[in-house]
Amino acid sequence: MEDILISSKTHTLKLTFADAFHPSKLNIRADHWYFTYKLSLLDNSLEFGKWFTGRFWKLTDDIIVFEEYVNENFDAESIEYDNDVALGLFLIDFQKNAIARFSHFQGGQFEVLELTEDRRIIYQKKLSYQTSEFEVNLDSLKFESFRII
Repeated sequence: MEDILISSKTHTLKLTFADAFHPSKLNIRADHWYFTYKLSLLDNSLEFGKWFTGRFWKLTDDIIVFEEYVNENFDAESIEYDNDVALGLFLIDFQKNAIARFSHFQGGQFEVLELTEDRRIIYQKKLSYQTSEFEVNLDSLKFESFRII
């Protein structure tokens, strides 16, 4: 698979395909593949997080949210059922040169909808046929700075 390139106003990120597996122990309703990606700057000078799903949402030219696997070990041996898969949202703000993590979800997926004018991130958690909507104020997130060389 080819790298997925994501451009911000000042930097280009890439999601590099790492692995795909089909957990053979999953029940019949969960018959799908899991793809894992690594996230880094285009020149590999900085790598973010552990494993990502490949799903992302560009909220502004400088703010991008990624869906991240938050399992300690993410491989076919440790995942037996969809509910064993834990996801979180990982935000990069290039204007602040900072990252933040928020929300947590077992066995479903996220959909990030928008960043409102009053700086609220509106997102959904989807599990089976149920969807719940949430919001978090961007300014309330705990950011960690990073340094680009």
